[in-house]
Amino acid sequence: MHEAVKQDLTWSTKLFIDHVWPTIRKHAKLGELIVMEGRPDQEIATHLDVRSGIDGIELTLDGGLRGIASRVQVGHAWRSFTVRTKRDSGAETEYAKRLKAFTSDSGKLYPHYTVQAYTTATTVAPNVIGICKTRDLIQFITDGFHKTNRTTNAEFAICFWSEMQIKGFPVQVIE
Repeated sequence: MHEAVKQDLTWSTKLFIDHVWPTIRKHAKLGELIVMEGRPDQEIATHLDVRSGIDGIELTLDGGLRGIASRVQVGHAWRSFTVRTKRDSGAETEYAKRLKAFTSDSGKLYPHYTVQAYTTATTVAPNVIGICKTRDLIQFITDGFHKTNRTTNAEFAICFWSEMQIKGFPVQVIE
């Protein structure tokens, strides 16, 4: 990746590339990462992100491809995944898109893994990272095991890693 392009990446993408992916790649034995942000083929990258929730693509060790959803947050390490479940505007949410992809025979793309990392500042490596299969995350919400948080215009499912583990959903936590 050219240095000029790298400088244009957002802080969260930069932290994901520089710190999060190398850490989870080592612990979860994953392949190389192709990041969607800052690509010359921005149209396809935008469609993958907006329509499918794919922020990156893993080149798997066996030669395949898998979608990756990522979120890096600054502040308190809540040790949870957050997924938008309702918008006051009525626009389709991440939860609805993933559920539709899983429950239909449409062949729609979705991220195989969801990664959430927490850092204390936009320039500091995350101190804790959680990774799970997106299908497990959506099932956890569908089963009603999540907590709900309301903002001014949306609702989010809060899926605490420890609760997911207790309920038998595999979540890898890396500190």
